[in-house]
Amino acid sequence: MPGGIDNETDKYETIIKVYCYTCNAYLDHENPKIKPIVDSLLLAQSAYDAGQVSEWELEIKPCEHTLTLD
Repeated sequence: MPGGIDNETDKYETIIKVYCYTCNAYLDHENPKIKPIVDSLLLAQSAYDAGQVSEWELEIKPCEHTLTLD
């Protein structure tokens, strides 16, 4: 944990499997027709996680009561 940051990506291994129910078979996720879809799904999760973090960021704004304190 360098710098005290717990990197979630280091905890898990991502395994990608694409299954076609019509064909009843697994497909190669590196196929040029499938890869953009898989990549967008993986990025969507990352964007969701980033959004969750930003919701919990602390914003400190002064109010009239704290501005008049000596």
